[in-house]
Formats: sequence, C-alpha cells, structure tokens
Amino acid sequence: MAVAAHRLNHSAVSATHCEECGDKLLDERRKAYPGCTMCVACLEIVELRKKQGRS
Repeated sequence: MAVAAHRLNHSAVSATHCEECGDKLLDERRKAYPGCTMCVACLEIVELRKKQGRS
C-alpha cells in the first residue's frame, strides 16, 4: 500500500467525470487518487475484465 501511494503522481489532474459511465467523480476520490479517470465501480469492472483476459 505504501508503495502504491508513493507511485501516485500528485501533480496529475483528475477528471471531473468518469470516462466510462460519465458520472461525476467524488471530490474525495479525486483528492485521494490524483489523475484518476474512472469511478470506483467502473474501475472494478475494468480490472475484473483484465483479470479474466478480456478488454
């Protein structure tokens, strides 16, 4: 967890809306994960598909 936090690009600009579903990203998420482009729900779906070998 500490390594992942260290790798965050704190100068990155987060999207205001999810690139997958278009929902507004929560300010808390945008602050916690600079450069984020997806909501948690969509990110989980994308990661599950990658894990299963689908895009």
